[in-house]
Amino acid sequence: MREEALIIPYEKGLRPPSSIKEVNAHLPDGYELVKGKGYFYFSYPANELWEQESVMVINLRQQSLQDWIDDFNRLRPKKEEQNG
Repeated sequence: MREEALIIPYEKGLRPPSSIKEVNAHLPDGYELVKGKGYFYFSYPANELWEQESVMVINLRQQSLQDWIDDFNRLRPKKEEQNG
């Protein structure tokens, strides 16, 4: 179920996040960024099916906060895709 795309205030979005917790604070309830071995992925509610949830970067600070949110918006399935 796709909602509006998330957007971070300009100044805050330009810098790398200080922690996964900071990224997760900007995601809707039920979603979170999780660190795997050599990559990160988004976990999501069981009633959604994502074709891809991985972001292939080793370090959280390789991307800005807005880049993480953009990855979430890009990877999260559109509502129409969920309904078939």
